[in-house]
Amino acid sequence: MVRNVESITTLIHHHVPEAKLIEMIGQEMTYLLPNKGFKYRSYASLFRELEETLNDMGLSSFGISDTSLEEIFLKVTADGEAANSSVTPDVNVMGSAQESDSSAGRASRQVKGFSLVLKQFYALLVKRFHHATRSHKDFLAQIVLPASFVLIALVFTMIVPPFGEYPSLTLTPWMYGPQFTFISNEQPSHPKMKHFIQTLLNEPGMGTRCMANQPVENLFSCLNASSDWEIPEVSSEITDILYSQEWDSRNPSPSCECSTNTKLTMLPVCPAGAGGLPPIQRKEPTGDILLDMTNKNISDYLMKTYPKLIKTSLKSKYWVNEQRYGGLSVGGQLPILDVDPEEIQDVLSQLGQMLNITGGPYSKSVMNELGTFLHYMESEYNVKVWYNNKGWHAMVSFMNVANNAILRAYLPRYANPSEFGITVINHPLNLTKEQLSEVT
Repeated sequence: MVRNVESITTLIHHHVPEAKLIEMIGQEMTYLLPNKGFKYRSYASLFRELEETLNDMGLSSFGISDTSLEEIFLKVTADGEAANSSVTPDVNVMGSAQESDSSAGRASRQVKGFSLVLKQFYALLVKRFHHATRSHKDFLAQIVLPASFVLIALVFTMIVPPFGEYPSLTLTPWMYGPQFTFISNEQPSHPKMKHFIQTLLNEPGMGTRCMANQPVENLFSCLNASSDWEIPEVSSEITDILYSQEWDSRNPSPSCECSTNTKLTMLPVCPAGAGGLPPIQRKEPTGDILLDMTNKNISDYLMKTYPKLIKTSLKSKYWVNEQRYGGLSVGGQLPILDVDPEEIQDVLSQLGQMLNITGGPYSKSVMNELGTFLHYMESEYNVKVWYNNKGWHAMVSFMNVANNAILRAYLPRYANPSEFGITVINHPLNLTKEQLSEVT
């Protein structure tokens, strides 16, 4: 038995008046301390005084613990049995057999086999359902997001280009809109070159846009006729600069300055008069501005006037609208190869001696005529097509303009040029399903 029970109880009540002595077994005493309506400092002062007066009270140690779930269950069970026994004493006697079975912890029927698997699976589903409904983040991360990603992947697999024939594309210079184009006759006194240029200037003009019955669809309508030739106005300062004696055919105008290591520019900086005097021009029935570059250095004009032209068409820093995609020049002569038949005969005879081959009279006559044959194989007067490679279809479009001019230049006099023309149509390569799947 513990001595000094009253003094210990008095000490505890001094600090915690609500404390109760609930159990005293042997050398142990158990007090119930309240968990509500108390001061936290009272517990601290109580434990401090117990430590200081531990030997005086005849105590060896003390401790504090929470009530375990097993103690609560046993307490509730004991209270329930006491209440049942006091109210209905006869019920325990009649149900003694059932209580013996339930007290043993065994069910009335044990589930085995496939039914056990089904019940376990059902219990697992119920558990996962309650777990998902109680945690919205887990439900979103484990069910909603994976299903959403799978749905998006299936949608993207359905987005494929339609399998079929793509529409054809008619290639003309006017697919790039109204523009500046030019012609040049490097042999103005030659009858054929003069007739070729006149074919370009007469109806139906360049290409097939203004032909009879309008073979080119989905384009702007043609004007009734072209305007008169006119010369753009130039200030007297530029005229004085260009008429000075420092310019010649190789350097016909002031030079432009390009980017350097110290000064970076997007476009060349060209002074006044760069490119020479502006050529005469007129408005074509197609709506384009046609420049006559005859007796002018075409390369010098195109390069030195490009910065000025591109600045006028610069709508924004993200998009540049080109206004010059090509032109034609005729009458250019290639350097004719001066072939001496005797030199060719000497080379072939030496080659025959090396290979131990002797030629007859026919082979000698062929070698004598070889120089004349090669001379007539060359083209003395040419048609040159100028194009801007920034237009993907510019080369083919202006080549077609040249071919139409050649066709109409060789028509009979009684033929109407407006009824003859060549239209270039690009038909895309239709891929098979296997090729399309490989490309995608």
